[in-house]
Amino acid sequence: MTAAVVRLKILGPLQVSRGVTPVDLGPTKQKAVFAALALQPGRGVAASELQEAVWGERVPARSRELLHTYIARLRQLLEPETPPRARTNVIVSTPTGYALRIEPRAVDLCVFRELVERARQRLAEGHTHRALRLLRHALHLWRDPALSELTVLLRQSVEVEALRLSWSDAARDYVALGLRVGRPGEVRDLAAQLATREPLDEQVQAHYLTVLERTGQRSLALGRFAAVRDALHRELGVEPGPALQAVHRRLVEPHWAPPAQVGSCAGVSVAPAEVAQWPGELLHRDEDVRALTSLMRAHRLVTVVGPPGCGKSALARAVVDELRDRFADGVVTVDVTGVADRAHLRARMIDLLAGPPSDPSRCGLRQMLVVLDNAEHLVDACALLADTLLRDQNRLTVLVTSREPLNLPHEAIRRLWPLALPDGDTDAGAPAVDLFARYAARVHTGFRVGADNVGLVAQICRRADGLPLVLGYAAAHLADDSLAGVSRRFDGPLTWFRPPGEESRPSLRALLDRSVRTLTPAERWLFARLGALPPVFDLTEAVRLAEPYLRPAEVARVLARLREKSLLQPERGAPSRHRCLALVRRLSTELLAEETTGAQLA
Repeated sequence: MTAAVVRLKILGPLQVSRGVTPVDLGPTKQKAVFAALALQPGRGVAASELQEAVWGERVPARSRELLHTYIARLRQLLEPETPPRARTNVIVSTPTGYALRIEPRAVDLCVFRELVERARQRLAEGHTHRALRLLRHALHLWRDPALSELTVLLRQSVEVEALRLSWSDAARDYVALGLRVGRPGEVRDLAAQLATREPLDEQVQAHYLTVLERTGQRSLALGRFAAVRDALHRELGVEPGPALQAVHRRLVEPHWAPPAQVGSCAGVSVAPAEVAQWPGELLHRDEDVRALTSLMRAHRLVTVVGPPGCGKSALARAVVDELRDRFADGVVTVDVTGVADRAHLRARMIDLLAGPPSDPSRCGLRQMLVVLDNAEHLVDACALLADTLLRDQNRLTVLVTSREPLNLPHEAIRRLWPLALPDGDTDAGAPAVDLFARYAARVHTGFRVGADNVGLVAQICRRADGLPLVLGYAAAHLADDSLAGVSRRFDGPLTWFRPPGEESRPSLRALLDRSVRTLTPAERWLFARLGALPPVFDLTEAVRLAEPYLRPAEVARVLARLREKSLLQPERGAPSRHRCLALVRRLSTELLAEETTGAQLA
């Protein structure tokens, strides 16, 4: 006789069934044991973790005995027809504890994760409507985004908090995508629910206000903005940021146009000297070029986001060259690196866009591309500028490169990652190896990667994290050093690492410090301690590291911000886990050492 299929619903009140028959999981503690296993279907959970999840810090002396009793009772409930000693098909034993083995398609959590992953893949391919549909199906699986029952069963559970945040992330993506494809009505209810749950999240509130605006509820949106502004001032002591300010400006001035000197008359050419000299060589980025080109054709604001030195500027230049003919009035590029503040940025744009007032009726109607390169240290200022430039009266398009998004409601984002690293010490065909070889040949005539040196080259590429800029810095040292010597240079302080004889070039430490300067105190505190974690880690490990200084929910939010700022990246195949690049971990270690030294001197 075929055993009944066990089905599990965890995205709300915990529900288990065998076939069509509901299963009563028993008393509270027994149900909590099952819930702790259900949060990680298919993965082993140590007995000690189960004890901590169920009883917290006050673990009773008989906890292990009680745990075995609960497991035995649960096995009987889930496999009643199976002989007692053979009831190991659903709850299986592992070397350190237990694991829940249920067909993934029968677990709503697994189905949710699969749908979200597929949605993000479709979005990366440019299939926005398919992505929207998949996200809608994924979110419909949730019966209680607050996970109220699980929160009571498993108090202070990191896994429950992470699961709750996964709903929030998917909901954010769904609302943003609904706005992007022109379906604000479809996402209105969820946007309202998300705004209620995240009252101090400015991006969430900006999206909700935009939804209200686009569904004809302008007065309600204005009232909501006032309430959010008051809450931010009362709870955090801050004024609304650029995303909220941009929406508010649209609400109070729906027919507003930018000043004439910024949206000046058509026909003004930009001198080549005004276009920044873009460093770097673009290799193995064909898919990124195609994807970014597609986004640029479909959206008026696109941001290329990625870690320092990954080639964002080079990618943007390649796409600009390909699309230049679409912009009759030319391309204007501002390297934001040397721009000090918002006023300086605005003045710079006025200088670049100002033209002769030959036909006032065409002011603000120029068909032009504006590129804001290296915007990470002035994200707020660039967000306000982009929103100003993209008013309906304009025909401008804005392309931004930054280590974090502008977080405007109408922004399309392309994430750029480091080049693929060699698989082992004999992989001479890896993209990172190929780029390093090309850089090396510039300073060392006749350089080739072969059997005698591929191991060292692979080592250098891994230590450089596959970042094109760092590979170029490393290869430049071959002018007066060996491959082994170049590899050893990564052992020294990051502030010493720059191309030889080019003191005007920023060191690796200076490049990375641009990201550190954007961190809040909580973000910097946790970031400085990431070097103590493995290169790939999960929320649970980070929470243990941060105890008792940061609460689990705060750790989760800080990690999300570090990922948004490209200081962390999702692990491929396991997006809930975080990967920290080797150079970023080095920076973390150096920051902690400086912090410790400073405390000792104080």
